[in-house]
Amino acid sequence: MILSFLSSRLPVNLALLLLLAACGSSQPAEVPTTDELSPAPEWRRGVFPSPSAIAEVAPPERPASLGEKEAFAAKVTAICPAGTDNDPLPGLSPPARSIKPLRHRAYRSRPVMQEEIKGLLRLLAGMAPNDPDRPKVLDRLASNYFEDERDIYRDCLSLLVMLEADRWPLSQLEARLNDARGRFLAARANGFAACKRLAAEHPSYSPTGLCAAQNDVTSPHL
Repeated sequence: MILSFLSSRLPVNLALLLLLAACGSSQPAEVPTTDELSPAPEWRRGVFPSPSAIAEVAPPERPASLGEKEAFAAKVTAICPAGTDNDPLPGLSPPARSIKPLRHRAYRSRPVMQEEIKGLLRLLAGMAPNDPDRPKVLDRLASNYFEDERDIYRDCLSLLVMLEADRWPLSQLEARLNDARGRFLAARANGFAACKRLAAEHPSYSPTGLCAAQNDVTSPHL
């Protein structure tokens, strides 16, 4: 209708141009966007960590060379000297060396022994200085520390076997050695401290545990 009206008044070409111009001047309606049409990536919604937060996987550690193995073995034997025919346990304190073999005593796992040490410390803290059982608790506490020293010593020496097996990275063995060294020295120091405290606070008490062997230099038990 509009076209017929314009064609009656204006030339046909001009009417068509005006009609096309009028149609082209209207702006297209803006299409709404929504996340439902294009959901955000999983990491952006908190389901997975951002790609930038994912650490790269470390490459596998190369096998240790012969020189590195020899250097590590020297570190082990410096902390836990290997035994000989005359002295199978040269790295232990006299009380730890005097511990009887397992065939002559009941075995206690390390977690059980650690729990007993904690229990003895709590018991000791609540005891009066004149409690007749107090020296027995100190004696038992010292013996537990020296047993722990002996167990850690054997763990330390087992690192030499693990080194030869070539199944563990050298960095892992180094971490185990550092941990064993700290626990080994702490167990020995705590044992002697308990013996010293026993002698100072209860001089009339005769130790029945490992404190009685702290000055013993005889050959250790195997």
